[in-house]
Amino acid sequence: MRKHHQNLLAILLTLILLGFSYWAGRGQPAVRQVPVVVLAQNVPAGTILQPDHLTIVEIEDHPALTGYLHDPEQAIGQWSGSELKAGELLPASRVSATPCGVKYANPRPGHRLMTIELRSGEANGFYLAAGNLIDIHMVPKQPAGAMTETFHRVPIVALIGTDGQPLTVPLESQNATALLCLDLDQVQAVRLAEAQSRDDIRVSVVNEPE
Repeated sequence: MRKHHQNLLAILLTLILLGFSYWAGRGQPAVRQVPVVVLAQNVPAGTILQPDHLTIVEIEDHPALTGYLHDPEQAIGQWSGSELKAGELLPASRVSATPCGVKYANPRPGHRLMTIELRSGEANGFYLAAGNLIDIHMVPKQPAGAMTETFHRVPIVALIGTDGQPLTVPLESQNATALLCLDLDQVQAVRLAEAQSRDDIRVSVVNEPE
């Protein structure tokens, strides 16, 4: 019987606390929630945004949210002007209706982006990813008196399939080709352009502790 009274007392106390919470909350202004567009995955610069790139969350309204997109339809079909990270809120200033003005990662004065097409065996089986450092070896096809030239620690900006989309590894065919987008200085870009017609090009991946 005593335990029964204790249970009733506990229930009564809970109801009293809930009542206090309710009446205390009545005097507080309601917090307004607003929908905001969020990146559902990483999106490279120069990508046309698709529905699966985006999601939507509701957060407390705040003046700092001015300029952020509140409807995914405002972004779908737009171009990403710079790399977008999963989990970021999406400002209208980061997308555009045209691909002009794309900003690529880690710009440096005097540098150029250059794309070369290689087969799997020439590019380490495409065991590569954006951000890797590679050595590019230009091996003369006519070796008599010629020497191999090497560019050291060249950053890979992107690894792209021949359809223009980010590369999916492994490739379906060992003889398939892919595009390596590289960050070169102007002298290297000219030399590599010349080498594509005269030399065999091979890539080795820098595999050293930081």
